[in-house]
Amino acid sequence: KFHNGVMSSLASRFRITNEKDLSKFWLRKKRSLLLDSELIYKALRILINQNEIDLLCTFNGRFFDSSSVVLAAKDSGIDYLVYDVNRSRSQYYFYNCSLHDIKANQKKAISFFDGNNKVHLKIGNEYFEKRRFGKRTYEKSYTKGQEINYLPEKIKKKKVIAFYPSSDDEYRFLGESFGMKCLDQSEEIRIFSEYLLDNNDKREIVIRMHPNMATMPSSELEKYLSLSRYQNITVLEPLEKTDTYALLDHAEIVIGFCSSIIIESAFYKRNTFLIGPSPYLGLNLGNEFKTGKEAANFLIKKQSFLKPDKKNALMWAVYINLYNDRLDDFSLVNTYPLVCGEKVPTLIFWRLIAGLEKFYYEIFKSNSTDIKLIYKLRFVFKRFKALIK
Repeated sequence: KFHNGVMSSLASRFRITNEKDLSKFWLRKKRSLLLDSELIYKALRILINQNEIDLLCTFNGRFFDSSSVVLAAKDSGIDYLVYDVNRSRSQYYFYNCSLHDIKANQKKAISFFDGNNKVHLKIGNEYFEKRRFGKRTYEKSYTKGQEINYLPEKIKKKKVIAFYPSSDDEYRFLGESFGMKCLDQSEEIRIFSEYLLDNNDKREIVIRMHPNMATMPSSELEKYLSLSRYQNITVLEPLEKTDTYALLDHAEIVIGFCSSIIIESAFYKRNTFLIGPSPYLGLNLGNEFKTGKEAANFLIKKQSFLKPDKKNALMWAVYINLYNDRLDDFSLVNTYPLVCGEKVPTLIFWRLIAGLEKFYYEIFKSNSTDIKLIYKLRFVFKRFKALIK
């Protein structure tokens, strides 16, 4: 009952796909988190009954603590609200459904976007430009360490199908609230590759791993790296310098799973494939397939590509950067949160004290990954820097 919330928390921290990827230390912590989730749930059920509460509100709703709040509301037959805030100063909430509900998000995006609004068009276009050149948008740039316009010579000389896998921790343990089960991306790529080889297709498959996949467990990372054993596959490791967008421009076909590269590919009117569940299904951003084999079969049969809807790609960029649900008592002024007009104290001292423990976990208990110590230290430094801002 509490499994998905706990695993979603651990997956976001360690980019895992199942509990087998956890070290013995974190397996013990998993059991503790399950107990914590159950205690939160039981306490809330009692409070709801004693105080005749008819609405529960919680942040995000998918982690071990907040998912227990949602469960308590559902099992008590009352309403619940999940909310979130991002660094583009957007706040948003959803009643009685997941923050990641595909249809609910698309409904908001469609109703919000105005193709004649100059601000919408400006922000939307700027989003794609910033992403291409490694600049911050509503989130940090993950491609900042790449060399702009760099593409290996061996790739330049070939017809390329570019795969953009990504960590799907945000969606993998959502269960029915996401609507579909996430695919094993490395396995789908393997099946796709073998199908093309069996049909004598000469195109090269280039896997551009997402930079944040560098923190995946060694076993998961190896699943991708081992795909280079196939004669038609080149694997670009997470921290390798090849420019994500130089590859996108060169590729004959761009393929994504849950990655936002899908909307970028559609914006640039590239031949785009979506495999498996994602927030972008049904927006006509490219050809949609349930499996890698289905996508490969489409190619072998030389069926027609769907022309990506650039307007919908722009719409999504505007939605994630500008959309706001009004929260009467909440506001952001110069990125500083206010509740009822009063500043929310950041408690820097206590956060720094807590940071010491975090430092210990980052360095010595960070699960089983191949990421080098220097990158761990850089990550920890950035975390500390963020604490005192």
